[in-house]
This record gives sequence, structure tokens and C-alpha cells, in this order.
Amino acid sequence: GDGGAMGHLGNMYAQGTHVKADNATAVEWYRQGIEKGNPVAMTGYGLMCLYGMGVQQSYAEAFKYFTQAAEQGNQEARFNLGTLYVGGLG
Repeated sequence: GDGGAMGHLGNMYAQGTHVKADNATAVEWYRQGIEKGNPVAMTGYGLMCLYGMGVQQSYAEAFKYFTQAAEQGNQEARFNLGTLYVGGLG
């Protein structure tokens, strides 16, 4: 499948956009997108890790996935990474 589509499906399930919100399903779509190297999926999964939504809360995991996405130019990941640094969590 398409990594970009997987990342966007993860976002839809995480946010409840046009589907019932379901963190477990969002995490599954993000993980599939990550396997394809998609930065949207990495960013979404990083947020799930940051807030402990559908996964164990982990700043280290959030940092890892935000960094990977930011290295691919994802602006949201760069912002989130900066937020971690400002908060002393990066």
C-alpha cells in the first residue's frame, strides 16, 4: 500500500475525521506507514507516543519519530521536535 495514504488514515482515526475515533486503529495505520518511510505516519505516531494515546507514553519514542519525520522535511514534526526541546524533553 501507499505510505502516505496509511499516514492519512492514521490521522483520520486519531482525530475521528469521517470515522469513529479509534487510537488502536490509528496506531496500526501509523505503524504501517512508518514501515513505508512516510513522514506523516511518523509524525502522527510520535504524537500518539507523546500523549500516550493507544501506546505507552514515551518522550523518547516521540522524539525518535519526530526526528525521523523532520529529517524528511515534515514541518509539523519540526514544530513538535522544537516543542520537546523547549520543554527540556528532547
